[in-house]
Amino acid sequence: NILQYSSSGLLADKTSKYTKKISYYYLATMQGILGDKDISRMTYLQETVGDNEVYCMKFEHGVFDNVYAIWTRRKGSKIDEGIKTDYQLLLNNQPSRVYSVIPTNNDMDGDTIVPIVSDLEVKLELSETPQFVFAVGNVDGISMPDLKGFGMEIYPNPAHSEVQISFTVSEKQKIHISAYSMDGKLIETIVNGLVEQGEHQYNFGKGLQAGTYLLCVKSATASSFRKVILLNE
Repeated sequence: NILQYSSSGLLADKTSKYTKKISYYYLATMQGILGDKDISRMTYLQETVGDNEVYCMKFEHGVFDNVYAIWTRRKGSKIDEGIKTDYQLLLNNQPSRVYSVIPTNNDMDGDTIVPIVSDLEVKLELSETPQFVFAVGNVDGISMPDLKGFGMEIYPNPAHSEVQISFTVSEKQKIHISAYSMDGKLIETIVNGLVEQGEHQYNFGKGLQAGTYLLCVKSATASSFRKVILLNE
């Protein structure tokens, strides 16, 4: 069979006169979820669970939202066998809302389900059809663990005009600190690169409007958030 792919996401063979395949609906559902989002980063994971393998593509959107395209197959299989895998997806932060969209034939919007969420784990039943898990971060009550070997203080907070960011690293490492508005817009990149062992200080907030901002702190192994309130009185 001769396969042909068009920009609309249609995958069909010429012998079937361009009959839409189920893969069309997979692509159309993903395009609907990701099409209007500014994806800042994509990572890929492959994991063995019993006799099966789990594949996951993580799309990061801004600070708060992540979309996971995740599916399973029997280890070493090259065909669909109708298998299922119970899987717990571990999130980076505590979400305020999680839902999953599963592509279905003849429906480009897919079926939406609400999985069971326990702390940072989402309980899923995976199949060979990729499902898209959408996790919306909790921006009202952020509770994140501290980064290993990294301590940070923000003072004063709330502040009248600007805050002083003081942090200490136990060893030389790459650190990224960025400030975002509460709707996920990047305001300022404060630190981005290798930081020497010891104490460091930066200021943030001068000239900004009064309001609440988020500092996103990332190392090579973890991430954390800090809420900053500017009064600008």
